[in-house]
Amino acid sequence: MPEGEWPPRQRMAVIEFPTMDQVQEWYASADYAEALAVRGDALASRRLLFVEGVD
Repeated sequence: MPEGEWPPRQRMAVIEFPTMDQVQEWYASADYAEALAVRGDALASRRLLFVEGVD
């Protein structure tokens, strides 16, 4: 059984990158900057976490 609470109607997306360096490169990329510019006009909020994986 899951623990804790998550606000109703909230979504989570998990995106995997091969390395933490690659996720940092994506975050600093022109492509992501373009997405952020579009998102700025939307009525949306987000939480963004970078989490180191395990083998």
